[in-house]
Formats: sequence, structure tokens, C-alpha cells
Amino acid sequence: MTTTNENCSFNIELYECKTEECLKFTFEGKFCEENALIGAEEWKDIFSSIGNEKSMLIWDCTKMTGYESKALSIWQNTMKELKSKIGVVWLISDSVLIRTGAKLISAFTGFKIKAVKYENEIKF
Repeated sequence: MTTTNENCSFNIELYECKTEECLKFTFEGKFCEENALIGAEEWKDIFSSIGNEKSMLIWDCTKMTGYESKALSIWQNTMKELKSKIGVVWLISDSVLIRTGAKLISAFTGFKIKAVKYENEIKF
């Protein structure tokens, strides 16, 4: 599923990670409230179809330029709602701003989010 508006683009896909499927989120531009709302609903739909097992998440933020505070709040609330189905969360970005947002999400949701600069640094 891809959502695009004039300032940002957002995509969710099932992704084959060595030995397991994971959910990969790709962000481009500034992550906005509109895309957060649409993405949260898609995320919930995907999780409802995969049963009760926990899924690893990859947030590819290499092309993200920032985020709206409302988008961050929506994302935090969605994570809380889906907590029982979320395993490890990997964030890919070299941006201090994006990593700070991930730390805020981690603090408010209780998830440990592991940040790396490159996808090949993810430990499966």
C-alpha cells in the first residue's frame, strides 16, 4: 500500500527477512498526519490477517525529512494498540531528528527501537 500527497509518501509491504516475514514501512518526505492515519489503518488490517504471532518491523526513514507531531502521536497510539503483535522494531536513518522521534515513540510505548544507518546492519 502506498500513500502519496504533495509533501510526503508512505508505503507498507510484507518483506522477506532471511528466515521470517516482516513488515517494512518506507517513508519519504515529511511524515504527515494524513499518511499516519491511512498507514495506521492499513497496519491494523495487515496485522488482523496474520494471526497472533509477533512481527518484526522495519521503518526505512532514509528518505524521510521530518514528521508532524500529530503523525508521531498517531503512530504511538497505533503501536500501543498493536503491542501484542509487534516484535523488534528497526529504524533505518542517519538523521538525528528522526532518531529522536524514534526515542520518543520508544519512551511512550515501551518498545525498544533499534536504530541503524543502513539496512544491511539489521540483525535478523
